[in-house]
Amino acid sequence: MESQCPKCDSRKIKKELFRMATGGKWTARQRDFDGYYCQACGYVLGLYRPL
Repeated sequence: MESQCPKCDSRKIKKELFRMATGGKWTARQRDFDGYYCQACGYVLGLYRPL
């Protein structure tokens, strides 16, 4: 499946693992997200939490 960037119409979509802290300041836990972003313009298409 070929994805396309809605912002710049590039097809250079890269999947990467994003590590984000979720929760409040004191209860911050690290969560892994699958992120899809455009290598051409840097637009993030979406973050998905792996099951």
